[in-house]
Parts: sequence; C-alpha cells; structure tokens
Amino acid sequence: MPVCQPNFPPPKTQYLLGIDLGTSGLRAVVVQRESTPCDLPVENKERILAQSQVALKATDQDPRAQWQSKLQSLLEALGTQVDLHQVDGLIADATSSSLWLSDLQGNPLTPVLMYHSQVATQQAQAIAEFIVQWQKKQPQPLSITTAALGVSSSLAKAWYLYQQLPAYSQNQPLQLVHQIDWLNDQFVGFLGTGENMSDENNLLKFGYDPALGDYPPWLRAFLAQEMPFLQLPKVGRVGQPFAQIAHQAAQRFGLKKTCQVCYGTTDSLAAFFAAGASQLGDAVSSLGSSIAIKLLASRPVFAPEFGLYSHRIGAYWLVGGASNSGGQVLLKYYDIAQVEYLDTLSIELINLNASLEQSLPQAAQAIRQSLQQLGDYYPLLSSGERFPFADPNLAPRLAAVPDCPLPQCMTQPDALKSVNAIQQMDAEQLTAVAAHLLFYSSIVQGFVQVELAAYQRLTELGCRRSQLFAVGGGTRNRYWQRLRQNYLHRPENPLKSPFSSDAAFGVTRLARLDSVLLSKPFKETSMKAPGTL
Repeated sequence: MPVCQPNFPPPKTQYLLGIDLGTSGLRAVVVQRESTPCDLPVENKERILAQSQVALKATDQDPRAQWQSKLQSLLEALGTQVDLHQVDGLIADATSSSLWLSDLQGNPLTPVLMYHSQVATQQAQAIAEFIVQWQKKQPQPLSITTAALGVSSSLAKAWYLYQQLPAYSQNQPLQLVHQIDWLNDQFVGFLGTGENMSDENNLLKFGYDPALGDYPPWLRAFLAQEMPFLQLPKVGRVGQPFAQIAHQAAQRFGLKKTCQVCYGTTDSLAAFFAAGASQLGDAVSSLGSSIAIKLLASRPVFAPEFGLYSHRIGAYWLVGGASNSGGQVLLKYYDIAQVEYLDTLSIELINLNASLEQSLPQAAQAIRQSLQQLGDYYPLLSSGERFPFADPNLAPRLAAVPDCPLPQCMTQPDALKSVNAIQQMDAEQLTAVAAHLLFYSSIVQGFVQVELAAYQRLTELGCRRSQLFAVGGGTRNRYWQRLRQNYLHRPENPLKSPFSSDAAFGVTRLARLDSVLLSKPFKETSMKAPGTL
C-alpha cells in the first residue's frame, strides 16, 4: 500500500503542468488532481485537461536554441486549450546524463553531450581505476556501489568536457548543467546566480548517493583531484518545490505568478509513473530499443555487477536496470512494415481454430506449434549483457538467420495479411515465410526470456513484483503481449494495461505541492531573453 503521512490537511484541487523534454520532441500536459496524504497519487484519480507536443529535429548544431524556441511554441499551443494562469505547480523530466558545463552566469562553455554519447570511454576507465585505488587507501575495507561507472555516466562525460576546455576555463568556477537543470532554469533563472539546483535522480549517474543523501567521499576526492573548480549542484528530492516561478518567466509563458517549480526526474522514471504504478511491488517493463525494467520497492538495491541501481522517490525506491536486448535487434533484420506483417501472421496462426490446422501446409503447422512455446533464446546485437546477467561474453542465442529474403509481395500495403495468404504461396515463398517466422519468433520469445530472468534476479535480491505494466513502442507487438500473458501473468502478479504512456503526465504524479519550499525564494534576476543562451 502507498505510504501515507498522518495529520495531513484536507485535500484540495491542484493544477499541475508537466513537461517532458525527450529525444524526438517536447510534450506537456496540464493535470487536475486532489492533493493526497500518500507519497504517490492514487492510480487513475488524475484528470488530464490539456496536452500538446512539438517535434525536435535532429541537428548537428547546438540543440539548446531549438529547445528554447520549441518550449515557447509548446506552451503557447497548450495555452490555447487551457488557462495556464490556473497552474499551481510545474514539474519536468528530461533525458538522463545529457549535460554540459557553464560559467557562473549560466553561459555554456562546452557543447552538449547527449545521453547516448560514447566519447568518454577513457574517462570511464580512469574513474573505475580511481575508485579501486581510493578504496585501497581507506583504513577499513569499503564497498562502493555507484551508477557513475560506465561510458554513459554523467561523471565521465563531465570530465571529458572539462578536459576539452582551455586552461583558463579549467581554472575558473564551473557549473555542471544537466538537461533538466536547463529546463527548470527557463522558469526560475537560477543558473545566472551561480547556484545550480538539481535532483537526486538526474545526479545519480554523476555519483550522488541517495542512500547517503549526499555526494560520497570518493566523489569529492575525485573532483578535488581532477576538476577542482567544478561546483556541485545543490540537490533536492524529486517532486519537492524549490522555488516560485520568476516574474519574467510567468509573463513570458502565461503562468500564474505564484506557480511553484518542483525538482523533476529523468524521462524513464517519469514514464514508469505514467503507467499508473503507485504501490510497493508495482513493476514496469519498457520495450523500446532496449528492455528496461523498474520496480517500486521499500528499500534500495545496488548491484552494479548486474547493472542494477536505485532511485529515491519519496519514501520509495525505484530499483531498475536495462538489458542490452531490445527492439534494436528486431530492427537490425526487419523494417517496421515487415515486423507488422510477421506479428500479424504470428497472432493469426496462434488464433487459428485447431480444426483448420490440418488445412495448412506442413511447414506452417510446425511453425504454429513453435509460436506457442518459449524457446531458449537471447536476442543481442553482439556479445555482452549487463542486466539481468553480468556477462561481457554472453553470445546471442537465436534461430538461424534466414538465407532467403522475406517475399516483398507479402509486406505491401495491399497484401492479404492473414493466414489465408499462406494458401496462396508457392513452395519457395512458403519456405521463406516459415524461416522468417521462426527467426522473428525467436527474437520476440527472447524478449520474454529476458523479462522473466530480470524479475527472477530482482526476486533473488529481495524485490518481489505485484502488478506488472508494459510501456514503450514494443507494446504494439501483439505477439510479445500474447507471450507475456502466457508466461508472466499470474492471479497474484497480474499484467495491467498502462494508464498512460506520456512521461509529461507521469512526472506530474510526483509533484508534492503540499510540501514547504525547501529553499528561500530566489531573488529576482535578469533572465535571458527568448532566443538567447
């Protein structure tokens, strides 16, 4: 059950603005809800009043100018649907470990390194070596668990950017700016004061320790040695209000002048709560380019040897990890139209009345049987897995890759996408389709095997799931959903349909406007004009 606080004041209606800054676009929602004595609002009690979104174009230029102009367009569009002057609070999410360095006036000194950047390989190796050597120097054995390891970590990227700066810039005070910090700054203007404010979730991959509630000693020692002029952001808990919107921003965006700005989170965590998770044991499987697993727990679990770490959310902990398996494997072999065709054919073969099975060619009968079983498969682009297995040498396990192409006539828009089409195939076409069905099904069955192994790993580490939601583009795959229903659904662990897939909605569920502001209101600053950085 959700953890509630005693002696909570009577509920009141709140209007919340949620903003999601993702890879492909900006999204926003306005939600009406009642304040709650629980750490999370009760599932399905929120009402979405308005939604808007704008696309972001891929560019080789500095993306911050595009973010700024699109943010303005996003809120203007939202304002045509609902009166933004009624918004009591604002909370946002953005991509994890997307960052840059700025001076104390908020002026960027480096390019943006996005979440998927792989340039900081040497820095990541050196950080891991530093931690090992630092541990050896301690008077007593000390175990360090941190999400700051790896090439995608914020710490490795920040150090990479620092080393690219000229010497005179390295020797002046610097600010670490995550994408979420920039977004919050558009409404508050704190970067111009030299006092960056960030949240525990986005700082996890920089090395912040949410269990300790502080930056750990090893990180402070590392920064003192390698980046002595980098100022550490002030850290707040997700959902807590930290400032009132700046007067200029309220005017610019048409928001209430008393609107509270809350500490936000990462896009993947916001998507978790969009699904409707609200109780201990609730879990969400996200099938996109990779498979991400998260579960709401009462205590943190850090198992870096399995790529597993925990974010603090109120009184809860969100334990999660991401596999190297996922939709990227499917898209290596098939385009979207081919996936849709194979998915449709798989489902129709499974649903075929048993009395009609004998009318199918023998090859199709064999495939029909294999579609309903779970083979020992593990789909990977290349060798190596991080979660739920820690094995850099784990090799992909799949059915044989077909040595013949999928017949083009079967994936055209006007093709008969049903099991009846099999009756019209010649022997060569039937052989090709059967081979591709077997290979396709081995990939999707492998996704379910990864999911089963992930929840088994969480159980071994003391986290048992209850309800299970699924989000991501993979939810459109009916064959994956059918297999999950067969192998993951239990009366005590039911599969649930997500309430929403919109991270902009999900992040609003974390806002706690009943909380007292944790920091004094910012003095009025001269915020940068629209279109400037």
